[in-house]
Amino acid sequence: SLDQTTSFTDGTKVQIEQAVVGNGFGAGISRPGLEGLPSTDLNRSANVLGLIAENIGQPIVDYVIPSGYPAGGVFLVCRHDEVQAPAIEYFKLGAGPYYVLSRPFHLCSLEVGKTVRRVLGGGGVLLNNSTEPTLGVAAIAKREMKPGETIVRGIGGFDVRGEAIRLAEEPDHVPIGLLRNTVLKRALEPGQMITFIILNQRQRASSADALAVKTYNRAAL
Repeated sequence: SLDQTTSFTDGTKVQIEQAVVGNGFGAGISRPGLEGLPSTDLNRSANVLGLIAENIGQPIVDYVIPSGYPAGGVFLVCRHDEVQAPAIEYFKLGAGPYYVLSRPFHLCSLEVGKTVRRVLGGGGVLLNNSTEPTLGVAAIAKREMKPGETIVRGIGGFDVRGEAIRLAEEPDHVPIGLLRNTVLKRALEPGQMITFIILNQRQRASSADALAVKTYNRAAL
């Protein structure tokens, strides 16, 4: 569909996926919007992400944009005990210190059925957003908009795109999934984040759906 294709091509889908995986496994992000490294060699790009994660001091979720090799699939960047390095290199995983494990495909239509069968069989869910998420997906304006304009839909629309953020840093952001037939209270410039207006208790009771805009300056990150 047009909505699905738009959410794929503007990056919203991958930002949501990475936020869910990060929350589910307790990983973070290196910066809002992720790295999204252009990549001609998965091993080299994955090693860069491994170094970034190690410098931050925690696991991160991210993605690459392949060129010259097939897109799609998942990969892990791992470390292992240094004493095992010769054995790992013998098994063709490289000299380390980072090792890349990849599966160059994902069969969504089959995997959903397997997960449903697992849950019905008492096996529990494979992944959820956790009870204490640290990541969210904010709505970033694609175009200039005026007060009173309506955002018909957030995900898959032509007004905003999704960008992964740390909840602790952006507590007032409006999750992109909540934007549907939403009327703006203030003007928006391209690249600005949509946020909730901070209201006192009396105002909140009568204006719970009010929205505001906060300048989102990537250069300041």
